Amino acid sequence: VISNAKNTVQGFKRFHGRAFSDPFVEAEKSNIAYDVVQLPTGLTGIKVTYMEEERNFTTEQVTAMLLSKLKETAESVLKKPVVDCVVSVLATAFDTTLGGRKFDEVLVNHFCEEFGKKYKLDIKSKIRALLRLSQECEKLKKLMSANASDLPLSIECFMNDIDVSGTMNSDCEVFPKNHAAPFSKVLTFYRKEPFTLEAYYSSPQDLPYPDPAIAQFSVQKVTPQSDGSSSKVKVKVRVNVHGIFSVSSASLVEVHKSEENEEPMETDQNAKEEEKMQVDQEEPHAEEQQPQTPAENKVESEEMETSQAGSKDKKTDQPPQAKKAKVKTSTVDLPIESQLLWQLDREMLGLYTENEGKMIMQDKLEKERNDAKNAVEEYVYEMRDKLSGEYEKFVSEDNLGQPIKTRFQESEERPKLFEELGKQIQQYMKVISSFKNKEDQYEHLDAADMTKVEKSTNEAMEWMNSKLNLQNKQSLTADPVVKTKEIEAKIKELTSICSPIISKPKPKVEPPKEEPKHAEQNGPVDGQGDSPGPQAAEQGADTAVPSDADKKLPEMDID
Repeated sequence: VISNAKNTVQGFKRFHGRAFSDPFVEAEKSNIAYDVVQLPTGLTGIKVTYMEEERNFTTEQVTAMLLSKLKETAESVLKKPVVDCVVSVLATAFDTTLGGRKFDEVLVNHFCEEFGKKYKLDIKSKIRALLRLSQECEKLKKLMSANASDLPLSIECFMNDIDVSGTMNSDCEVFPKNHAAPFSKVLTFYRKEPFTLEAYYSSPQDLPYPDPAIAQFSVQKVTPQSDGSSSKVKVKVRVNVHGIFSVSSASLVEVHKSEENEEPMETDQNAKEEEKMQVDQEEPHAEEQQPQTPAENKVESEEMETSQAGSKDKKTDQPPQAKKAKVKTSTVDLPIESQLLWQLDREMLGLYTENEGKMIMQDKLEKERNDAKNAVEEYVYEMRDKLSGEYEKFVSEDNLGQPIKTRFQESEERPKLFEELGKQIQQYMKVISSFKNKEDQYEHLDAADMTKVEKSTNEAMEWMNSKLNLQNKQSLTADPVVKTKEIEAKIKELTSICSPIISKPKPKVEPPKEEPKHAEQNGPVDGQGDSPGPQAAEQGADTAVPSDADKKLPEMDID
């Protein structure tokens, strides 16, 4: 705002819908730092420097720029696209008399007039009494903002030791008393071609801006009748509950004539009613509360008698097969194009939309350019510090920064990868040794597969040793002989060949199947009962018959 005040636009919302000749715009010029100009349409434009050239933008374009920026900010925070935008227009936007001080003044004037009539007091002649009334009116205004009922205002010893009191509520008078609102009117015109209606405010002095025009409404596709006469066009205008005026519909009445054998001429009832109606006003319950008077009934009965008498005379004068013209009417809806005051037409709106898209793309390009410049600056500061630090051993005479950075990164990562490759080779060599020693853990592996593992491991060891020897002879300022990507590829290759073979599980050994047990039929099964139990053994010992070997010989006397 301070460094680039001429190109920083702020407080532009108050210029919406304002002509450059509006006194309000003239008064605001002294409060802004940027320039405002008159556009070809008469509106107020904003003059800034864009892409090194002076450009005039409308207030609508500047508002679109602000909304686009807010949309981008919201999407970056919410992490999702934003598709809806709600714009609120307060009642105080273009009415300078809706401020708090103006409300206080209205209340003070009201009670000055009321107390003058009621108590015969000239309040404005005493400044102290006027200030007391102003303070009480300010309190009353705050109470009315939260209460809709009648609120009292009382002041003791106001003037000449007189106590005054009054009441006030927050009801609003939108329309005059007994005014039918909302309401509609039907206007009838006779035209041969499309025409335009212009709407104006009837009391320009009550408007907050000097232009009393509301809008223009063009009624399209109006054509003459078949005989070349003017067509009857009915236009319906309406003021809604919010006090907004609009042309709601328009219709054209077409008259068709045809010859038929019927003697009496029939006329559509709708056509008859439309012929009578030139300017109709549709008010709530207006038609229902107007019954037909006896005079109207009398006129209609006379018309019917006259038509019947005339038809009887014609029947006697004309042949029975005489052809009479039959009139039919039909209603055709007409399109309406509305052009509100200071409203953008479709062509201009499309042009502004296209320009906004171009400016959004230009902003993206400018952002990418600034990001690239910042990246270069950041790279320069980073390299300047590291060239005299960790990159010092890898610096060559070439004025190139990326090769130095690459050589440093390679020297940092290469020993770790060679160490990992060596661990893999050592692991597979141990497995090969265990297999050759016919250990139980690997005896199930196939000899051909293990030969393949041994061959791959030996090749990887030879490759690693040769690359290490060559790299140790290479200078740090030269490009490395082997890169980290090659070492990673070698580790992956060795693992893919050897790991599936050595991790092959042992085949499961199935236990021998048991013979099925047959059921006991005539005695014990599977040797059951061969060895008696403890009790049976004891009983057997008591009842057992001694064998011949166990029998004792009788004692003999030896002489």
